Amino acid sequence: MMYEMLTGDLLFQPRKGTSWSKNDDHLAQIEELLGPFNPNFSLRGKKSKKYFTKQGILKRVPELQFWPIDLVLRLKHKIRTSEAKAFGQFLAPMLIAEPELRISAQDALKLDWLTQHYQDYKM
Repeated sequence: MMYEMLTGDLLFQPRKGTSWSKNDDHLAQIEELLGPFNPNFSLRGKKSKKYFTKQGILKRVPELQFWPIDLVLRLKHKIRTSEAKAFGQFLAPMLIAEPELRISAQDALKLDWLTQHYQDYKM
């Protein structure tokens, strides 16, 4: 949601392809942004066998093109390098695929990007 507020764009826009479903594409887009899923994570879901091989690799999306969030912000949205890096570092702990490793909303409020940008504002 923070990404959408800053850019006015959706972070993920999955589409059905000729050999993959919209869900396959969504999983692929997440991996392209965050890196490959830990196989223990990708194989623990009820429907994991539908989407992943026994090694935890996506079955129907043949080739992934990895690009980190700061690069997406710079190239797609023309955000300055320093700002893209800072915002990317802010988003990263909230985008961890494994829910138990993801930062809480309360802890996210303490992250540098928010505290540095809004320290002069009175609420």
